[in-house]
Amino acid sequence: MPTAHAPGHTAREQDFAVVAAVIARWITTPQWDADRMRLYEKAALNPRRLGALITEANFDGLVGGWELELPRPEHIAPFISEAPRAWECRMLLVPHVLKLTGAKPTPS
Repeated sequence: MPTAHAPGHTAREQDFAVVAAVIARWITTPQWDADRMRLYEKAALNPRRLGALITEANFDGLVGGWELELPRPEHIAPFISEAPRAWECRMLLVPHVLKLTGAKPTPS
C-alpha cells in the first residue's frame, strides 16, 4: 500500500523499513551517534544530501558486515527523487528513523 505519492516514485512500507533501518544503524554506531544524528538532520529533506548519506550508510553496512537488508535502488528512489511532492517521502522517513534510533527529545 503506498504511503506517500510522488509522480513516478511512491514509497512503499518496505522502502521506509529498509532505508530507515540502515540510516538508524548508521546513526547509532557508538562513536558517531551524536554527530551522525546531526548529519541526518541536515540531509533529511534534501534529496542529494540524503542520497549521499544513504550511500555512505550502505558502504558502512557492507564493510561492517551489518546483519540487515541494505537498500536497493528501488528502495532508495522515492527518497532521492526531485519529483513534485517527493519531499513527502523524505518527511515521512524521519519518524521511522527516529523511532529506530530510540531518539528521545532533549529537555530544554
